[in-house]
Amino acid sequence: MDYDVIVIGGGLAGLTAALELSEKGKRTLVIEKRDHIGGRCSSWDENGMTVESGLHKHFSFFTNMKDILSRVGVNIEDHFMWQKDMEVLLPDNKGTALFGTAPLQAPHIFLKGVAGNKNQLTSKDKRSIISFIFSAMKDYFFNKQELDRISVHSYARKLKVTDRAYAYLIVPSTTGVFYMSPEEYSMKVYLDIIMPALTKKVGFYTAPMGEIIANPLADGVKLRGGEIRLSTSVDNLIYEDGVMKGVRVKGGGTLTASNIILATSITPAQCLLKKHLGDHEWFSSMLKMPASSAVSVQLELTKPALSDDFIKFGPQTTLPVFAEQSRTAFKHLPGRLSVVLDQAEKMLRLNDEEIYNSVIADAKKLGMNLNPIVTDYRVLRHENERYHIGAGHQWMRPEQKTPVKGLTLAGEYTKQPYHTTTEGAVISGKKAAEVILKESQA
Repeated sequence: MDYDVIVIGGGLAGLTAALELSEKGKRTLVIEKRDHIGGRCSSWDENGMTVESGLHKHFSFFTNMKDILSRVGVNIEDHFMWQKDMEVLLPDNKGTALFGTAPLQAPHIFLKGVAGNKNQLTSKDKRSIISFIFSAMKDYFFNKQELDRISVHSYARKLKVTDRAYAYLIVPSTTGVFYMSPEEYSMKVYLDIIMPALTKKVGFYTAPMGEIIANPLADGVKLRGGEIRLSTSVDNLIYEDGVMKGVRVKGGGTLTASNIILATSITPAQCLLKKHLGDHEWFSSMLKMPASSAVSVQLELTKPALSDDFIKFGPQTTLPVFAEQSRTAFKHLPGRLSVVLDQAEKMLRLNDEEIYNSVIADAKKLGMNLNPIVTDYRVLRHENERYHIGAGHQWMRPEQKTPVKGLTLAGEYTKQPYHTTTEGAVISGKKAAEVILKESQA
């Protein structure tokens, strides 16, 4: 065999698994189709502009991620800024609403938000949102699985949340968690993050993701004897006599290993497995898992677009979540705005110029006149890169251990406590490595 383990996919799950296995002396190869490492935790140079995979957030209860990074010399707390409030910029000169995000960490800000914002929310609006919060907490503890059968949108309508409270509070808060609209994912998925976050800190990174996450992990793998190959695509798996034995890469090369970890995102994983295991009953649910997309825009500016670098929200626009980053992640630039767009499927049908024009127009509605100060921009399309966290999809998530000898799965779509997060990716990578290490000791 060429290797003990071949890891297909150089994202956070794959790098975590490779680090764990390399530390235990396993001859490990990571194969990544892109020319940069890290997947959704990457940053790179694109025709002279530094870009990263998207705007990310960090929760202080992400303990597995903190542990894996500490082992490669990174203290993530040194690159994290706590966001105490949620600033909602309302379109068409309707003002700004400010709400606390940490009721236990900063109760004065939280209570001020509940009592204030009188020009934006009526007493009826506030009562409806309070009813929504307490009902959600009760159902999460006593009826959790039922919450996975209903979207956040449907749950809010069931509780008769007012239109204004829904638009100004629920849409920003839900979009801010997974960068998807509340119609698209289940109430359980939302609360799986919100509930632990109530007692912890939430914020964002103050350096590019590649610099503080992906590259240190890749270096850690190589320092422990592992190998990483970039710009290498896997065309097929080598599956013979019920055993996974290796991979065939684009161009005709063959690599063999005792174990294969499939650590790509959901769609390429499905494509590779369907070729050999499309009729296998164990994989049937996973192969039916729907995927979701995301689109983001990053703009370089001659000056900052906003007065600070905290994440902000723009309901009823195509800019639901955005942040200036020139004072944090991109200190070398005079201005840098990152935007996660709404209606990703619709945006994917537009060309880059059309998307840019839409961002410029809606930014102006929120009080940002960007057109005169933009020097460059990039549109990042993440088509079908995440498993869809909609209502009723969670049962489809597979275990890391498969019934096929030599094949293990890793990725945030596999079974672990979190959803489409960096913490979930790390946990899945750890679990995949554990499967292989236990089997090698048996």
